[in-house]
Amino acid sequence: MKSVLILIVGALLYLGYDSAMTYTNSNQFCFGCHVGMDTIVEEYQSSVHYHNTKGVVAATCSDCHVQEKRSRKFN
Repeated sequence: MKSVLILIVGALLYLGYDSAMTYTNSNQFCFGCHVGMDTIVEEYQSSVHYHNTKGVVAATCSDCHVQEKRSRKFN
């Protein structure tokens, strides 16, 4: 019984961590501070990283400013 409880708590902690990392790696989160603070959002939205003619998905803030693997965040 104790091992099942530990497994459930561990799964909930991981899901919480994953949800927090997903949200904090979104443009919505970054824009929350940068809108009105500086011109970064406006510069990004007028760049080829946001609008492109090749049909490629736009680059997000976290594509360049966050480490790729989440496991590295524990280091």
